[in-house]
Amino acid sequence: MNNFAVLNIAYTPVPTALSFIIETNNPCHLTCYYTDKEPARHRTARNQRGLTLPWGAYYCFVAWLSVEQIEPGDTLTHTFHITPWAYCQTKWFAFRGTVAGELSPSVSALFKYHHPGIFIHELTLPVIHNNDDAETLGTAFYSCPTRCPRNISCGYDREHLYRINSGMRFRSVELPRDATILEANLTWTCALPSAASALKSEICAEQEDNPPDFSGDTYSSFNDRMINHLEAVRYDDPPAWEVDHEYTSPDMSTVIQQLVDRPDWDPGNAMVIFWEDLERRTGTTYTIRRIAWPYNLDPTKAVKLYIKYES
Repeated sequence: MNNFAVLNIAYTPVPTALSFIIETNNPCHLTCYYTDKEPARHRTARNQRGLTLPWGAYYCFVAWLSVEQIEPGDTLTHTFHITPWAYCQTKWFAFRGTVAGELSPSVSALFKYHHPGIFIHELTLPVIHNNDDAETLGTAFYSCPTRCPRNISCGYDREHLYRINSGMRFRSVELPRDATILEANLTWTCALPSAASALKSEICAEQEDNPPDFSGDTYSSFNDRMINHLEAVRYDDPPAWEVDHEYTSPDMSTVIQQLVDRPDWDPGNAMVIFWEDLERRTGTTYTIRRIAWPYNLDPTKAVKLYIKYES
């Protein structure tokens, strides 16, 4: 059998394109023909016993382009990606195809689709509780309520010969499961000036869907949590920091995307983000660190997480 019929079509709009998957009753290999010019309908007639009667209609399908299905060979499921297809743009399209390499006589119905647009959302989430940020100085652990952190920082302290790592927890992150993270970063407010160059650090997320705060942690348990992280992004060689100026991390959208893509992620979960140098890449010849305000010393200057996403 060398005919086909379209049974179902599912659309996935993205900001400047459209992806869609169709299903057919028989295996075939399809090509999509599409246009942004509305097809004109022309009536036809026939003469019967001297009387002209309406007979049907045909459509002028002009200025068309074509795209072949992504899958090789004959398939029952056919994926197409058409770009550009802008927000609020309407296009018309139809399908022809081959079966076992031979052109099928079948031609699909004419389809019409209006791109509805993608909704862009933004979240800005500060640390909002004493128990939601923490710092390790060598083997000492600082987190409320026992020993509240003096800073949120990362680097190496030559005077005391210890390395410094920090953690920040952000509550009620309302990201839907289908969110595509477009941009994400941390913003710190400088607490103490530092101009020493060559700080080498990473930003990563704890590999948990709704991690607890740091109130029950010790140095050992905090480090276990920090080691249990997803793939990190590097934050190397930041500029000099001046007191009460804000400084933003590199883009960390991949870090947040990894959390949202976890099967048990739910909107409203918490996220824990670490600022660390577990690989010990920062030099030890002199003090190299960047120091930000913790929540307990000035809640208005606590670390903020910014996320821009589409859904």
